[in-house]
Amino acid sequence: MQAGTRDAQAQFTGFDGDKAVHCGVVWEVGKTVYEIFKSKDPTNLAIDAHLQALGGMETSVRLTGEFHNMTLRTIPLTDESNDIMGCISILNVVGA
Repeated sequence: MQAGTRDAQAQFTGFDGDKAVHCGVVWEVGKTVYEIFKSKDPTNLAIDAHLQALGGMETSVRLTGEFHNMTLRTIPLTDESNDIMGCISILNVVGA
């Protein structure tokens, strides 16, 4: 499992764990979800999940393509005023 945080601009701000590479995904602070998931398509399942979380909706999806063996859960991250300041994402390998 890999957990990470994104800011309101969908840039990666941190990760949980001792590896910067997980399941072939390079997790680098400052990268956007577009760079991490290797797509510029906002309808890409992983990118859309992050954008929905930044819009206030919690999501859980089974990814496709290169990431077909993973599930992704995204959760909005709010401040004390309940304003969205980013999101938390949890990436799991299925059947490992």
